[in-house]
Amino acid sequence: MIDRAELVRLVGNRRTPASSVTPPTLWPTTDPREGRADPYQQVLAGDPYGRTTSRATAAADRLAAAGISATSPVSHTLTVYDSKPLQLLAEHLADRLEPLGVELSIEEVSTFSLFERGETGRLELWLAGLRWPPAIGAELRRVVPTHTNTDRMPETLDGLYLNWQTTLKEQS
Repeated sequence: MIDRAELVRLVGNRRTPASSVTPPTLWPTTDPREGRADPYQQVLAGDPYGRTTSRATAAADRLAAAGISATSPVSHTLTVYDSKPLQLLAEHLADRLEPLGVELSIEEVSTFSLFERGETGRLELWLAGLRWPPAIGAELRRVVPTHTNTDRMPETLDGLYLNWQTTLKEQS
């Protein structure tokens, strides 16, 4: 129900909106000559919620089916670390959800406290804008390139589990 592009604009066009837990720059790359679809694009194509549109009506319908509405709301605490952009995003999210019957109280804590609470299971909802360098995938491939090929796990390899690219040479 939240337009991701709208959130990016809200924080000054600082980032490209991600549609997964990991940013687009960390997904495996596919050589178009291989005739296979790009894995990240496959995830985007299967996104049932819409990446660039707000679907407030559909969200309201789902919440109403669960007995949640503006007259019968639920309350949650959204914890963010001390960052002005995250505070803006949290406030925007709270404003968008309130008419649908979801009341968010926003709690701002230190980054350390946020992660400590997460590790101990004391977060109800949280928002963290972890920054990923654009070229991190390229850098991590150099660490142990042959161990990033998940086709050989777990039988042959026991190292890293992310397959940074699908066209991987056996030796680097």
